[in-house]
Amino acid sequence: MAEAATPTTAQTNAKRAVAAYDAMQKNFFVQDGKSLYRQTFPSTYPLSGNPYSYLWEFSRALLGTLALAGVPSNLIGGPRYVSAVQNLERAGEAARLRFVCCVPRWW
Repeated sequence: MAEAATPTTAQTNAKRAVAAYDAMQKNFFVQDGKSLYRQTFPSTYPLSGNPYSYLWEFSRALLGTLALAGVPSNLIGGPRYVSAVQNLERAGEAARLRFVCCVPRWW
């Protein structure tokens, strides 16, 4: 019986990044077609007066998604996240945020 190969550090880190991203999407992403995030989990809206996060939290979600878009496909990243980056870019433009998106490379 062959032993399973020990995952590399890059594979372990990629799996952790995907798990963190999936948790962020599950708990903070608002499913209303605007590609925005809630400020807290559980949501305090309508008591908070704002159904969405502010710029700081949105930028953290964008950077995390950008990082995963640059993960090679064989490490669980890549194409799955490119469309998510595009959706976040559109959401930022709709909110009148100005930024330039690019997909980083994993070295």
